[in-house]
Amino acid sequence: MSGVNIPDIRPAIVHTGVRILMGRTKLRTTEDTRRDIHATSLRPASFNPPPSPLLPGVRLSADRTRGFPVFTIEPDSGRYGKTVIDFHGGAYVREIVSFHWLFARTITAAASVRLLLPIYPLAPHRTAARTVADAADIVESAISTQGADNVAVIGDSAGGGIALAAAQELKRRGAPQPSRLILLSPWLDVTMSDPAQATIEKRDILLARGGLKEAGRLYAGDLEVTDWRVSPLFGDLTGLAPMSVYTGTHDILVTDSRALTQRARDAGATVDYTEEIGMQHDYALFPLIRQAHTAREDIARILRA
Repeated sequence: MSGVNIPDIRPAIVHTGVRILMGRTKLRTTEDTRRDIHATSLRPASFNPPPSPLLPGVRLSADRTRGFPVFTIEPDSGRYGKTVIDFHGGAYVREIVSFHWLFARTITAAASVRLLLPIYPLAPHRTAARTVADAADIVESAISTQGADNVAVIGDSAGGGIALAAAQELKRRGAPQPSRLILLSPWLDVTMSDPAQATIEKRDILLARGGLKEAGRLYAGDLEVTDWRVSPLFGDLTGLAPMSVYTGTHDILVTDSRALTQRARDAGATVDYTEEIGMQHDYALFPLIRQAHTAREDIARILRA
């Protein structure tokens, strides 16, 4: 009908599907998080990639010399430009899921990159001090062989926290920065203390303050939850790589992205910031959503540059 705007219902359908897949054991409260971790300790979740037909156009290999798997995803052609290290999310206590694999495959094929996907050990068995050091080692090793201009780092949610903390650790070591940090709905302050989160939580179908706060406490281990390795928002933001940040208004962690953007710009960093109205946590990973497609195209363009 002429003149009538028909709303796009795909985001709602996809978000509902994600909630069904991931929200059944939603980390809403402290007790939820503890139960989830206990169940996982009894029956560990698989980190294996989906069947190869679901990852067309790329080839996979795995290296275990670091004590945990680091998968490499490359275009079938064997030709690629940048090397990308992609740290997956999961509140530091949950394993990689199919959405992460599909996103990694999409970026590899669209940007013609070589993508490294570390399957880092989870909290509480491995905590921030060791995880951040391991992450920085992986990035530093790639830079030493490929050159800083040819290495970029992506992280979503908790993986975004790892990515930013790894960059801060590289700076502390006096090591080069990667060419770009790409942060998708990053979790950068595990204290969950921003007062605006109470209102946003009502619109967030995936995350909740209570469960995240407990997961963050477990990830901290012997460190304070405000230590920069745990909550990199409180760390030194000077001298870091240029950043691209993607978030949504219905994501409880949008407060972290807003704070990071302001503080990093104040510290002299370059930050390209995208905040999509109505989008949920980690929206850029989801299929079928127009805003997610736009974000992935933008990321591929950045990586091809």
